[in-house]
This record gives sequence, structure tokens and C-alpha cells, in this order.
Amino acid sequence: MCRMTPDTDDGCYGFRDPGTRRQTIPIRSLIFLLCGALGTTLWARENSKTVTLTQKDNATSVTLSAGDHIVVRLPVTEGTGYTWQLKDEREILPLEGEPELEHSSETKPGQTGTQVFRFVAKDKGDAPLAFRLIRPWEKEVRPLKTYTVKVRIR
Repeated sequence: MCRMTPDTDDGCYGFRDPGTRRQTIPIRSLIFLLCGALGTTLWARENSKTVTLTQKDNATSVTLSAGDHIVVRLPVTEGTGYTWQLKDEREILPLEGEPELEHSSETKPGQTGTQVFRFVAKDKGDAPLAFRLIRPWEKEVRPLKTYTVKVRIR
């Protein structure tokens, strides 16, 4: 069992194991490590960029650095059953969360919405993004549209 006791050797407080007289986790070291980890995370987030791709970027390519983000925004006509589906997910460019559907301000049948996919570049390499506009329940049917972007992570 560990308890908090003053450390008479250097004046800091730490956890001591009563049976060994050895300080197991100095508080100063723990605070230093936590601040370093937090600073590294904040630095990486501030230095990453976000690239937003839309329908007009179909069949193009983009180059990113590890830690950068991609947001793909594709139009869908609500109520038709068609939805954009990611063909293959890559480990170096994983999907962050579930795709979102943004509705237009009007609420009438057949309105156009936007399906939003978010990705983060994890590691160096090539990770093509390929989407198909399909009705998920229809099998053996060609997609209504396709969307591809070549992504290179350096």
C-alpha cells in the first residue's frame, strides 16, 4: 500500500511504499511528464492542417503530412435512398467517427443535403479514397456516381 508522505531527501512530495523507504513516483516527475505530453499534443494539433474536398475535387490528388485532416463533403438527394459509401478504409488514413449528414435549410422532399466524411493522416504512404453513391440494399447494381481522390501522406 502506498501513501503520501513528505520526501525528506529533496523536499518534494511523492508516493512512498512504507515497506521499502523508496519513492516510487515523484510528483515533480509526474507533473513534468504530463505537461510534456500535453504540450506535444497541442503543438501537433496547431501545426496540422485540414483540407476540405468537394465534388469538384473528384479525380484529383492531394498531398498531406502525418497529422493533417481531410474533410470530404459530397452532395446527396435526401429521400432517394442513395448514400455515399467509402469503398475501402486505409489504416494510414482512417475515418474519424461516423459520416454525418448535413441538411439544407429547407425541409421539403428531395432536398439536397451533404454527406461529410472526416479522415486523419496517420502515417506515410499512398491512400486513395474511393466512394460510391449507392442504395445499400441493392446488390449487383452499378453505383449511380463514383468519387475518387489520390492521397499521398509524406
